[in-house]
Amino acid sequence: MARLYSLIRALSLLRKEKFDLVFLDLRLPILNGIQICGIIKSDNSLKDTPVIFFTASFDSLDVKVEECGAQGYILKPFEPEQLLEKVRSIIGESG
Repeated sequence: MARLYSLIRALSLLRKEKFDLVFLDLRLPILNGIQICGIIKSDNSLKDTPVIFFTASFDSLDVKVEECGAQGYILKPFEPEQLLEKVRSIIGESG
């Protein structure tokens, strides 16, 4: 129940505050990252919020990411520079 409450709080916070970017792990309890991304992208107030996945999984990842509307993914483990490069490519140098 606590995990469900945390998910609901996170989605509420996303709607309340304006975030430049959302990071999601592909494997999460209750709903997976793809499902949560789908919720974000189907909400008119959130649909333009970029989403990046963290994952150690390779299975059909490009297709999954594209289908849910995410802007990309980073494979774990990763170097900090990879993360910075991905963020810059999505929100730019000044974001």
